[in-house]
Amino acid sequence: MKVKEFIPNVITIMNLCCGFMAIVHDDLIMSVAFIAMGMIFDILDGFVARLLDSPSEMGKELDSLADMVTFGVAPAYLYYTLAEIPKLGLIAGFLIIAGSAVRLARFNLKESKSDFEGLPTPAMTAILLGLFIAYVNEQYIIQLLFMHEVLYLAVPLLMALVMNSKITMFSLKAGFLSIRQNPGPMLVVSMLVVMMFLNKEMAVLTTSVFYVFISILLNRINR
Repeated sequence: MKVKEFIPNVITIMNLCCGFMAIVHDDLIMSVAFIAMGMIFDILDGFVARLLDSPSEMGKELDSLADMVTFGVAPAYLYYTLAEIPKLGLIAGFLIIAGSAVRLARFNLKESKSDFEGLPTPAMTAILLGLFIAYVNEQYIIQLLFMHEVLYLAVPLLMALVMNSKITMFSLKAGFLSIRQNPGPMLVVSMLVVMMFLNKEMAVLTTSVFYVFISILLNRINR
C-alpha cells in the first residue's frame, strides 16, 4: 500500500474506532461526542484522499464499513437504550440499521455526484444526535417522544424511508464554493447559529431537520 493511500485509510479507521467507542461507552453524551468525532473523520478521509489524489478500492470498502458502524449501528444502539419497552427498542434499532445498510449500498452503486439521492446516513445520524442531546438536557417535548410508543417507532421508520427515497439532498461540503447556485449550506449554517442563541439544546436537532426541509424546498424552486 502506498503512503498516500495509507493516510486516508488510517483516518477512516479512526472513524470506525469512534463508532465502536460510542457503542461501548456508558455515558450517552460521551457516545454522542464519539459519533460527532466520527463525522469529522468521515469528512477528513475524503478530503485527504482527494488532496493526495489517492482513491483506492480498500479505502472505499473501509469507508463503507466505518459509516455502517458509526452512522448505523452506533446511533441505533443508543436509540435502543432509550426505549421505554425493550422490544420496541429492538424494532427501532433494526429500522435504523437496515435503512442505513440499504442507503450505503445504494450510494456505493451510484456514480459520485455533488448532490445525494435520499437522506445521507451522516445527516440521519445528526438528527438522532440532536434527539439525544435534547433528551439529556431534559427538553420535555423530546422526552415525551421517547415515552410515546408510536412516535418512538415513527422516527426511525420515517428516517429509513427518507434515506432510501428519491428526494435530492444537497451536499454541505460542495455548496460553500457556489453559494449562488446552492444557497442551502449557508442557510443551514445560519439556522445553526440562530438556534445556538435561541435554544442551544435543540440546535443540532432543529438544524438537521431544517436541512431536510430546505433540500425539499430548493428542489421545488429549482424545478
